[in-house]
Amino acid sequence: MAQSENHYHYARGRRKAAIATARLYSGKGEIVVGDQTATDYFNNQALVSTVEQPLKLAGQDQKLRVSLNLSGGGKRGQAEAARLAIARALNVLSEELRPTLKKLDC
Repeated sequence: MAQSENHYHYARGRRKAAIATARLYSGKGEIVVGDQTATDYFNNQALVSTVEQPLKLAGQDQKLRVSLNLSGGGKRGQAEAARLAIARALNVLSEELRPTLKKLDC
């Protein structure tokens, strides 16, 4: 693998008992939880939409590949922790996105 493919930005988010670690790679907009897609893992479109919110708000939903590591809590808590982790990782990627992400309360 080339060096640029290994480069990522990451952050951690917590909600109730759930902990999420998000890694953002350049890519085509897919979200992966472990070895499953977010749709397969959450099996609920409302939760998938929750996870995608910061990417869509920042306009990065088709530019980044997101890898999530989730633990603890239930599916809703994990989805909200993932949303926070993605928002924080986007803030690491570009500080200019902070005002946009604050509208989401992340």
